[in-house]
Amino acid sequence: MKIIFQILFLTLGALNSKAQIISSFSWSSNPVTRADVGANAISAGANATSSANGRNANGLNPGPNRENISLRLAGSNFNLAGIDMSIDFRREESDADFFTRSNYVFGMAGGRIRASFPLTNGATFTTINSGDVYNVPNDRLFHTYRFRYDNNTGVAIISVDGTTVYTYTGITNTALYWTGAGDLTIGANMDGGATNVAILDNMVIQMIPAAGVLPVDLLSFTAAPKGALAAIKWTTTREMNTATFTVERSSNGISFAAIKTVIAVNSFNSTNNYQVTDSTPLAKGFYRLKMTDIDGSYTYSATRQVEMGAAKVTVSCFPNPSTDYVNLKINNNKPAAYSYYITSLDGRILLSGVSKLGTGTQLLSIDLTKTDVKGVLIIQLNNTSDNTMQTFKIVKQ
Repeated sequence: MKIIFQILFLTLGALNSKAQIISSFSWSSNPVTRADVGANAISAGANATSSANGRNANGLNPGPNRENISLRLAGSNFNLAGIDMSIDFRREESDADFFTRSNYVFGMAGGRIRASFPLTNGATFTTINSGDVYNVPNDRLFHTYRFRYDNNTGVAIISVDGTTVYTYTGITNTALYWTGAGDLTIGANMDGGATNVAILDNMVIQMIPAAGVLPVDLLSFTAAPKGALAAIKWTTTREMNTATFTVERSSNGISFAAIKTVIAVNSFNSTNNYQVTDSTPLAKGFYRLKMTDIDGSYTYSATRQVEMGAAKVTVSCFPNPSTDYVNLKINNNKPAAYSYYITSLDGRILLSGVSKLGTGTQLLSIDLTKTDVKGVLIIQLNNTSDNTMQTFKIVKQ
């Protein structure tokens, strides 16, 4: 087994010691249907082969005849409430699907990463679409693409080389929907442009471990430069039996270490604001928040990236809670076009709009009286000029 796969195996294991790898392929040798962990594939494209020049050694090559890889795995092994999928991919074409299974798709269309994933809503399901979230570099180099949906928290992420490029925040304890989904295919619509080189390597699929639902609602979590420091802020509500919040930092977005721990206010009927500073930030660092209950169970926030010394766009959201208007205070480093969506927790779009903002501090006000829905709402703010996105939870009273 290749060294790179062993490193990936250990790294992903360290990410969550309770996680279980249910399928992995390194394609070190033929046949390419042979798995390193889990069940072998049922079939693959006739020309798919293990060849040199993978990530570090051999990888999966679709062959010279424009036939898709189409490595098919029995779907019954992947009827999971939550899932964590990662794969190394070198771009040689514009359209290429990493993983497909019925309404679940994770891959590249028109040179841009996107995902769609079905979530249960009773006996039916709702399919969440990320939209195009990342331009895949056409640099003929391998990059690691990862999709993770945690059914315990209702949070999905897409990351590239350890950097989060998309976050979806939904309802806790919501499972993926697989009824009638059929088999899972790796490399559907992926022929490598007939370049006859290895384009896939080091595929790992993990299940999300079971976890108790923490009695806390995280409304926001931000991290940004503040002079020579990094300021990490978060806001919660409905805290009950919450013990601590721990800020963790990473240099690569994968391996994290705790840097600050804060005792929870533990107030259920109020909005609780927290802030800590990292006095020795990395030039490029990643932060996440570990929320721990008094019984020791815990969950994590989405990851935030901070680049010290870089001119970053910062956004704050207030007031929260609100009864009529909510404001997005945006500090632009250059003129930019923005679109926003306000959705309910079940994914319905309640309000939307677009705006062009200039350089400096700008205020975007959203009229919440235009919707009758109350409670926790999600704001998704998209900077369409540089293809970045931020999300906020607010409470409409």
